[in-house]
Amino acid sequence: MQIKEFLRERLSTSMYDRLKVASEDFTLPLFRRDPETGAYECVLDDESTDDDELLIDAACTACELLAASRLEFVGDRSLTPDGDEKGEIRLEYRFDLDEEAVYDQFRRMLITPDQQSAGIRATTLKRLDGFLISVTMQYENDFDYQRKKDSLDWMLHLARKKANNSPFSGRKL
Repeated sequence: MQIKEFLRERLSTSMYDRLKVASEDFTLPLFRRDPETGAYECVLDDESTDDDELLIDAACTACELLAASRLEFVGDRSLTPDGDEKGEIRLEYRFDLDEEAVYDQFRRMLITPDQQSAGIRATTLKRLDGFLISVTMQYENDFDYQRKKDSLDWMLHLARKKANNSPFSGRKL
């Protein structure tokens, strides 16, 4: 059984639908499993869960149900890979037509030689309904995956700031 089917049978329709939208029909990783305790954690970034109480409730409820089931969901796309596994994942970022400036900023950040040498490749597509950036990310382990995913999230956030001419700042720690 896959996580998608498991949750469809156990969650309310509204909770299931919210997780389905957040994970693009359960094709993006939603959960991580702690190998020592067996507990499940939601891996959605903070930006996608901000002010979405239904999504937060759905994710917490799903984690509890998954942990209580004691089932193994080996190879399920909704789970991040185990900590020591190498792998590759494809992430899609969709932009509406009115987000062309964000798309363009994000695209420019992704096509640098530094990103390619880090195992991050991007392809872009202009569509009738907007723009699509497909990012293929190679990783060595869970830590590397999370580090690169955080970097992508930061680049998207920065692209939105730049596209809107919003100030951004930072400090060296």
